[in-house]
Amino acid sequence: MAKKTRAQRKKQNLSAQRQVKQKVVEQEEIVVAGEVDEPSSVTVSASVEEPAKAVQAQAKPQPKPAKSDFDVPMRTEKEEKEFQKRVERARKATAKAEKKKAKAGKERKPRWFWSIVDFFSGVKQEMKRTTWPTRNEVLKMSVVVVCALVFFGVLIFIVDSIANPLFYWLSGLGA
Repeated sequence: MAKKTRAQRKKQNLSAQRQVKQKVVEQEEIVVAGEVDEPSSVTVSASVEEPAKAVQAQAKPQPKPAKSDFDVPMRTEKEEKEFQKRVERARKATAKAEKKKAKAGKERKPRWFWSIVDFFSGVKQEMKRTTWPTRNEVLKMSVVVVCALVFFGVLIFIVDSIANPLFYWLSGLGA
């Protein structure tokens, strides 16, 4: 039996709730109309959730009996090929990890030479991960830098022009 989707389960749950509501309304109508001699013999639920839960509990699938070795479903050819591909990928990854582990265990000599090689191979890997700005982004950032340099250059010139004579006057050297 195929599994039900979330939408199918929700639809089934709503229909069960509607059925319970309908039964409750019918029971209330029977009691109100006086068709039943003893109202206590009819069970009327105040909430809809309790009967809905009872209906859901009845609708829950019973646990399946334990499977024997003969109940295992056979794979189709396509599933078998995909399974074999996954197994092959896992085998290759394991072999690669073992090879890398064995290679890491070996001592490489001279050590200073291999430390330089390792440094540049790390640089190469980092350069592959780098995201470079576009030409327009570089131009915009360059304009911002040049404008900031000009602004702060003018600002320092003005402060220096005012502060230098002020210090000469305060020290008495300018008179």
